[in-house]
Amino acid sequence: MNFKSTRFLKQSSSLLIVLSFCISSLFGQVTFTKYPIDKQLYARDLTTGLADVSFEGTVEKTSDNYTQISLTIYRDNERQGEPLVTALTYNGSTAPFSIVHKIKAELANYKFEVHLKNASKTQLVKTVNEVVAGDAFIIQGQSNASAGVKASSTNVGIYNSPFIRVFGTGDNEESKDWFIALGHEGSRDQGGAGQWGLTFAKQIVDAYKIPVCLFNGALGGAATNVFYRNDSDPYDFGSNYGRMLTRVTKTGLQNSIRAILWYQGESDAINGNSTEGYKNVFYNKIYGGWVKDFPGVEKTYVFQIRTGCGGSEADVMNIKEAHRQIGEENPAIETMSTSNSPHWSDNCHYEFAKGYERTGLNIFRLVNRDLYGKIGEKNIEPPRIQWAEHWGTNEIRLIMKNPGDSLIWFSGAQNEFRLDGTGANVSSGKTWRNHVILTMSTNASSATAISYVGEKRTAEAPMVKTPNEVGAMHFYQFPITKPYMRDSSNVKVILDSNKVQLTVSQVSETDVDGRINKLLLNGLALTDIPGSIGYLDAVTTIRLDSSNIQSLPEDIVHLTPTTHLSVNNNQLCQISADIQGWIDTFAADKNWRSTQQHCSSGIRKSAQVAKQSFIKILSGKQIKISVPNVEAGAIVKIYNLTGKVISHLNISSGISETVWMVPERLTGVFFVKLDWQGNTHTEHIFLQGW
Repeated sequence: MNFKSTRFLKQSSSLLIVLSFCISSLFGQVTFTKYPIDKQLYARDLTTGLADVSFEGTVEKTSDNYTQISLTIYRDNERQGEPLVTALTYNGSTAPFSIVHKIKAELANYKFEVHLKNASKTQLVKTVNEVVAGDAFIIQGQSNASAGVKASSTNVGIYNSPFIRVFGTGDNEESKDWFIALGHEGSRDQGGAGQWGLTFAKQIVDAYKIPVCLFNGALGGAATNVFYRNDSDPYDFGSNYGRMLTRVTKTGLQNSIRAILWYQGESDAINGNSTEGYKNVFYNKIYGGWVKDFPGVEKTYVFQIRTGCGGSEADVMNIKEAHRQIGEENPAIETMSTSNSPHWSDNCHYEFAKGYERTGLNIFRLVNRDLYGKIGEKNIEPPRIQWAEHWGTNEIRLIMKNPGDSLIWFSGAQNEFRLDGTGANVSSGKTWRNHVILTMSTNASSATAISYVGEKRTAEAPMVKTPNEVGAMHFYQFPITKPYMRDSSNVKVILDSNKVQLTVSQVSETDVDGRINKLLLNGLALTDIPGSIGYLDAVTTIRLDSSNIQSLPEDIVHLTPTTHLSVNNNQLCQISADIQGWIDTFAADKNWRSTQQHCSSGIRKSAQVAKQSFIKILSGKQIKISVPNVEAGAIVKIYNLTGKVISHLNISSGISETVWMVPERLTGVFFVKLDWQGNTHTEHIFLQGW
């Protein structure tokens, strides 16, 4: 590897000296330049589930005149076939060798023995034990990411597994050993995975029967500046970032980290950082570096902090709002709440039960969906506000993100709202579908914004939660509008997504309450129906006929077009059974299937697409984008780090690829998101301008 840091080169050379294995010259000398060490985890190929284990080096010629080197493989102490034998060809006094064996990602330990052979004897020169293949993750942040044991919360042992591995520690410059992960230990201890880290990893081990590696580099009390990347020397061991990068690189897993989990922000609240200030340094000083240095990362997960640990209410809410916005802005980042986890007695950290355990279980469900393809599981995202609306003078409704979620009102939550522009208070609350209905103490029609703060305390403070015990994301000074704003905005999203040059009023009608109740999009050659259509919960008529629509979003099934629904003369060839059932319930023409065009094998459910890359940089000026399903076509959006769409492409069905011409002087990290037939795929690219 061509490391850029002279400091790391020095450490790497020392590591090779330590890891090189020499036997007595009586039997000849073997120098290994590449080989596993005890308990090492290799990254599995995500398609084959296999990993290459390599033994490379040289043999020095001696009077024993060894002519072969062999590798014997054991799986759970049972020998696997005959040894792999390689002839030694000497060039002068040394003979190079290279032996590679593939191991399966499974809950089994592999042992390797290396022997030298000549005509009369065999000599054992090396044994390596408990080698595995699996997936690797990074945990970063403050003490709630380190997540060591608090008081008597020791039950994390139920998640112990010999197949969860940790390399080195978060602050040991000479990290060279692998350990079995320990949940009660924090990031700076040998084997320290943290309590929620261990809980999270064990879910993967149990569900997919594969080993997991965790790199926990968290540092208690650290503000964002502690985690900055040193752009002139990313491996700078004087920085937390450099220590993590060095540690991961030593294991060979730098390009194979699947996700980064970030729990940080309490110290920035104490320091009075603003929402925009936090987002700026996170995107440009931390996250942008991760994308460059860990190119295999598929998703980043950001935890929203709870009130506690210090800082004024406003300062804490600034950081909470930054976390919420980051998850809304960037398609490669998901957010998770902590609002339904009760604090420990210090009002800052958590015990295990309902605390760190719940955190690990909640984040696993998102990772399970995003990285492992688990589909159809509801109520796994934290309820997130999308709209706040005046409904009359004494009611405010919060419209949450997922129309299909079940929301449970948390008694006492009415005391933790703050309203701007009025002296009214929230007196009670309840839920209906994805609506949180708040009753005011008096006329609140002048209210301009609403916040949910969640006071610091040892009890839960989620506002609402899902049946999976996932609490809502807190929000700060969220603007309050009218329901028509939601309706018209989401209709405009449909028009803009399809580049239709019509106004909202030209394709809709409203009822007596001013809500859009008729959506008239027939004959507009639409190709894309965004998921935001699910927020149009007052529509009773939906016309989507005579277009080029190939898929419909799952959230559409929560609408009730009891007056009229038409989807005739489209290309709805690959839609789920739920959507088919919804159409059958409301369609004016029950024979709608027969009208679909270009459906060679009829209606069928969307299939999962194997993890692969569809993006190729041809030059600084051109990016080739391949289509996952040629029959379907795709919608392509290119985002910058902060989630701003800088380009939007429609790829028609039958076209296998397209080329995006990169705008001049475009520099930095960008995300390419493909949408087709209810599937999404996001990759990042790094552009250096031209």
